[in-house]
Amino acid sequence: MAVSCGQGGNGSASTTHAASGYRAAEITALGTGSAGLSINDSGAITGYRTVKGTKQAIVYSGGVATEAAPGYAYSAAFSTDQANRAAGELDAPRQKAFIAHDGMVELVNLPQALMSSARAVNGNGLSAGFFYDGSSYQGFVKNDSGIEAVGIPGQHVFINDINIAGHAAGHMEAGGSFHAILYRNGTIFDIGTLGGQYSSLSSINDSGDAAGTSELGDGTYRAFIYDGSMKDLGAGDGVESGANSINNIGQAVGWIRLTDGSQRGFLYDKGATVDLNTLASSPCKITDALDINNRGEISAVCGTDDGTRVVLLTPY
Repeated sequence: MAVSCGQGGNGSASTTHAASGYRAAEITALGTGSAGLSINDSGAITGYRTVKGTKQAIVYSGGVATEAAPGYAYSAAFSTDQANRAAGELDAPRQKAFIAHDGMVELVNLPQALMSSARAVNGNGLSAGFFYDGSSYQGFVKNDSGIEAVGIPGQHVFINDINIAGHAAGHMEAGGSFHAILYRNGTIFDIGTLGGQYSSLSSINDSGDAAGTSELGDGTYRAFIYDGSMKDLGAGDGVESGANSINNIGQAVGWIRLTDGSQRGFLYDKGATVDLNTLASSPCKITDALDINNRGEISAVCGTDDGTRVVLLTPY
């Protein structure tokens, strides 16, 4: 596996006009202890809900929540494409990566894996994630013809997202540290950090721009976008931040940690990192923003006295 340092980017995202605000709607069908980890361009949300203490992977579309992988003791879905295919992990009985669609569950065939997790699915039939083979974690990219392992012997590689072109993003072990990586055409690109020992990419858009979190030299964490170089997004009114998602417009979402230790969801748009609670009239405090689609809709986490809930933020 080839490894390169820096310059893994693939172009810059386009821009659009910022929303003047967001309408917030709690997805009550998912209940407390739920998370909407991905939202596609039709507004379908995948993630998990908690039922009697057990997490269940769900696809929420058209006002209806459907269990993505029924019959398993544990499941969670991390990504969805426009066809509402869901990628995730389940216990069978060991943790295994799965792809689910229209009630059918396909377990990703990784014979050497002691555990595996599918973290992303794109609109061209590709899925990606990582597995553990007993000695190290390796990434994988799956297509109709087979599975490609993404790894370096003796080191750990995690793939968190894949775009329409099949370019992937994640992080890898590098000399005892973990560095954000891009994976394209058989080569792993180590993009480094913002001065600390840790960085990771959570999301990559179809232009090849990516978003994630990096440690700074002082040990705090900061959200960043990579478009050929690492761009520190700041922390708004807080002291730390991390980015979870970037869309094709170049908007990013994630979390900000305030000086009192509390957390807020943020939107990054046109150079500004803004607390989403100042943009949306939410029924409860938005503590994290997990994904943003190309229409600017955001799947967020809302904190309540009895647990977390999924909130859909729609721009206007």
